[in-house]
Amino acid sequence: LTVPLATRVVFVVLFVVTEFSILLKCRNEVNKEWNRKSDPTKVGDLIVGAHMNSVDKATAWVAMFCFKFIHLDSIVKDIIIWLHPWKSVQPYGAFKADGHRCYLVGWASEDMFRC
Repeated sequence: LTVPLATRVVFVVLFVVTEFSILLKCRNEVNKEWNRKSDPTKVGDLIVGAHMNSVDKATAWVAMFCFKFIHLDSIVKDIIIWLHPWKSVQPYGAFKADGHRCYLVGWASEDMFRC
């Protein structure tokens, strides 16, 4: 069974266009997140300043892009933010026993956790 050349070409073109559009969408989403998280007046969870060189910024951006591309869960991606002890917006607890740390983070409802 042979597939006609035109069908193969159309498939390859559509595949490339689809992948390219997904990459562009990821890039746009990462840029929005970068701008939101690096603004100290809004969130300030991403510290980007003049002291950082371009390699450090590019590495952080590429990591954010990879996380967005593979749809990494936000609780895993932002675990440092969720476990930070100096926040007053949600229930939080932490303790250390036998050299191991345990963190507890609370949400008001299951819907807020899944969001």
